[in-house]
Amino acid sequence: MVSAPGIFFAGIGTAALLIGAGFGGGVLLGKAAVNARPARTAEAQGSLPAARVVLPAMADVTPSSDRPAENIVKSPPPLQVESIPAVAPVQVNDFREQDRESEKQAARKAEKEQKQVAKKAAERERHKRYAAQKARQEAARRQQQQEQELRQQQQEGMGRSQPSSLMAFDRTQGPAEQINFFGR
Repeated sequence: MVSAPGIFFAGIGTAALLIGAGFGGGVLLGKAAVNARPARTAEAQGSLPAARVVLPAMADVTPSSDRPAENIVKSPPPLQVESIPAVAPVQVNDFREQDRESEKQAARKAEKEQKQVAKKAAERERHKRYAAQKARQEAARRQQQQEQELRQQQQEGMGRSQPSSLMAFDRTQGPAEQINFFGR
């Protein structure tokens, strides 16, 4: 029978072996990726990019008695300056006009944004004034309502013969009532 420490160390050894194999495989794959990349770039650096090559027209071949016909080639005709098309000069003023137009557009846009900001500020100010006016009107209405209630109470108080009581239990008329918690 295998002892518990033997099983324990066998498990540790297996785990270490698997982790080592994983790291080793990662190193091998990393080296392969690093080594493959410079080979591709070296090929790209050694070759020139694709370009269009224009060759002069075929030269006339004149046979000679001394040499074979394949080796004799006439020189190409000289290039004529007239055959090269002239390049139109670039108008510098066009760029300046475009810059001016873009500046004008930017100025118009900034002015438009400024107007919108001013309009929003005016709207907020108008809203604040409206809210303040509404609050003043509401306060005036409440005060007027309180004054009317006070006048009515005074008029009712003048019609009474007995003074109004100041305390809730200040009763002069009628029998005294006894109140308890159970409603009897």
